[in-house]
Amino acid sequence: MKKTLFLTWALIIGLFILGTSCVLNPEIGYNPSEFKFEATEGGSNPGDQILQVWNSGQGTLNWSVDNDATWLTLEPVSGISTGEEDKKDVTLSVDITGLSPGDYNATIAISDPEATNTPQRVNVSLTIASEAFPTIAYTPSSFNFYAKEGSSNPE
Repeated sequence: MKKTLFLTWALIIGLFILGTSCVLNPEIGYNPSEFKFEATEGGSNPGDQILQVWNSGQGTLNWSVDNDATWLTLEPVSGISTGEEDKKDVTLSVDITGLSPGDYNATIAISDPEATNTPQRVNVSLTIASEAFPTIAYTPSSFNFYAKEGSSNPE
């Protein structure tokens, strides 16, 4: 009986250890680690930028992205990656409509509930400069006209 009980427990423990060593955990990989956008008040929106997301671990990464700013759009907002050779592009677009000159910040969260390092956070900054007014230049800096009373206007 003792030998059977011992072998049963050894088999259960062996299967448990074997089972836990076979778990394939994804890990979130991404690049770059931050984004900076610049625009001028009354001007056009800054150009789009790309965030790459991939699985730097094992198994399959079922990622999603979200952000905390109304002026920042992400597309697509989810995807699947099976490894480092399977990088997915997320396009970041900024809309400055209605924003005043100043500095704005946002955070992108990259998540997968199964990933060992979820969530990952990416900082995004936006600087909107005041509208630049044109400078009028002229030369010479002064004019002198001489005329004699009763004569025609000078040319």
